[in-house]
Amino acid sequence: MNSLHFKELAVEFPGNEIPKQLKLLCDFQDESQFCHYSGDFIIDSHAGQSLSRPPALPRRSSFAGFGNDDTGGVFAFWSGDEHELEVKNMESSPIVYIDSEAVYSSVISCSFLDFVSLLLIGVNNLGRIAAREEEICRTIKNGENHKFCEWARLVFGVDIPVVPLETVRTAKRRKRPENC
Repeated sequence: MNSLHFKELAVEFPGNEIPKQLKLLCDFQDESQFCHYSGDFIIDSHAGQSLSRPPALPRRSSFAGFGNDDTGGVFAFWSGDEHELEVKNMESSPIVYIDSEAVYSSVISCSFLDFVSLLLIGVNNLGRIAAREEEICRTIKNGENHKFCEWARLVFGVDIPVVPLETVRTAKRRKRPENC
């Protein structure tokens, strides 16, 4: 696995500054050479580039892409409206999944830490499953992502949500960052 290109990823964010929590996850990925957090999710320094292609987003500067899945869907921070993202509230911004066909695009978590807790489940197609509000069940066998789970508990203090779908539903009900 190649190292992440932090400078390319930083271009996605206000002030070219990667949010601290995302940077920690990027560092973990680089140091451990671990990238399979949740099935097909991967941090990708080029994820945001596909946000500018059709279907057009309400305002491109209100999103900052940081990851994708094998369908071409993008995971991004969102300002919660059409205003531009700001450095001061990035880590508390909702995370959205933007489907490559714009069919299953949706808010999926209230914050980056909630998103990390969903990654601990290890399910393929997390974005689409969350957008469709299907049951999110753990698919990784014990031990497959043990190193990542332990790291996330130690660094972020997060664990697998008891009811993962409730994390998603809460985010959908509270679309604005300050309401999460």
